[in-house]
Amino acid sequence: MVIKILVLAVIFYIGVCAFMFFRQERLLFPAHLAPASPDENYTSFKTDDQFLLETKIFRATANANKTPLLILFTGNAQNAILAGEGIWKGFEENINLATMNYRNYGNSEGQPTEKNIFKDAVAFTKFIKSEYPSEKVYLMGISLGTGIASYVASQIDVDGVILMTPYDSIVNVGQAQYPFLPVKFLIKHPFDTTLHIQNVQAPVAIMRAGNDKVILSERTNNLVNFVPNLAYDHTVPNMEHTEILEPQNRKLLISELKKAFQALTK
Repeated sequence: MVIKILVLAVIFYIGVCAFMFFRQERLLFPAHLAPASPDENYTSFKTDDQFLLETKIFRATANANKTPLLILFTGNAQNAILAGEGIWKGFEENINLATMNYRNYGNSEGQPTEKNIFKDAVAFTKFIKSEYPSEKVYLMGISLGTGIASYVASQIDVDGVILMTPYDSIVNVGQAQYPFLPVKFLIKHPFDTTLHIQNVQAPVAIMRAGNDKVILSERTNNLVNFVPNLAYDHTVPNMEHTEILEPQNRKLLISELKKAFQALTK
């Protein structure tokens, strides 16, 4: 009887592991949870494997060529166009901002993986820098996008990087959420930010959420150990994971972003 129970338990455990392995893309890239794109004209960026990505360039209303350019990489349940527009309007349209929806998000084609997101992000950043020259170019990542921004900054020279609620790796984040699973053997998209951030020479500003239950402080603390040029590390109190991005908190968001920008330009 005991042996039968043990066998059933092992079979059940293997089944759970198999489920997580084959369903991880839906958990890590839940495009179905992201808001729909607004009904307006948008630009498209063609990837090297011929998929069209939905992109948007928000230009400063005055002196665009002399205004800093911010390239934004959002979280895994966000629509980049909407998030970018909110930040741009928060700065009263006095900043250039470019962003792209990952594959399968918004009106973008294809299916996302760590590999193709990294490749798309680097290509998009190179394109934006060449087509929309600015005196200063900054990258900003939110949640999952912090790993993407860190990778891009390890490949392309920029003037600074802002990481909002960053993590050390998705493997470690996942292991904390599923301590009973061998996550490092199951994950196909590790997003190891520690591996890439150590090659980033640009100054880095980190913004944490005081009540973050998604990215625990231990994950960000570990990441900080690998940052060569940490210019700013600040916790916004009483905020959950990406709560600061909600419309009612826009003034606070812009105030905190301005502090991060100031730290990057010292």
